Amino acid sequence: MKLAEYRKAQGLTLSKMASSLGVSEGAMSRYETGKRSPSWQILERLKAITDGAVQPNDFFELPDSGKAAEERVPDSEPAA
Repeated sequence: MKLAEYRKAQGLTLSKMASSLGVSEGAMSRYETGKRSPSWQILERLKAITDGAVQPNDFFELPDSGKAAEERVPDSEPAA
C-alpha cells in the first residue's frame, strides 16, 4: 500500500504521520509524492508503525512503471 493511501485510510494528517516517524512535514510530503526516498531507518519505522501495510518496496518502482528509484534523491543514512 502506498504511504499516502495508508495515511488517508487511517484518517491521519500529514503532520501526525510525520511526527510518528520523527520527520518533518516537508520530508513526509516528499516521501508521499516520490520526490525523495526515505532512508532505510525510516523505511523500517514505516513498516513497524503501519503493521506492514507500507513496505520498503512500495517506494521503489520498476523503471518502466514510472520514476525509477535511482532517479530519486535518497535521504542520507545516519552515520554508523
